[in-house]
Amino acid sequence: MELSNGSPRWYPPEPEVKARAVELVIATIKETGERRGVISRIARQFDGGTQSLSNWVRELRSTAGSVRDSRQPSAIASDSS
Repeated sequence: MELSNGSPRWYPPEPEVKARAVELVIATIKETGERRGVISRIARQFDGGTQSLSNWVRELRSTAGSVRDSRQPSAIASDSS
């Protein structure tokens, strides 16, 4: 299906594809230590947009950070009992 301007209709990726792309970005950065160009290379591999993938990685990192930061020492201590 095409839009009225002739460009193809965009559909969001399946959640598994989105998760795999984000995992690949994070793993590549950890393995190589290189950040420059990683997201654009992986976005091309998945036929996706660089900005979308960048947003998904940022979203995951902020969610992971807020979960980690929200755990007070008292909550961590009560987990060990």
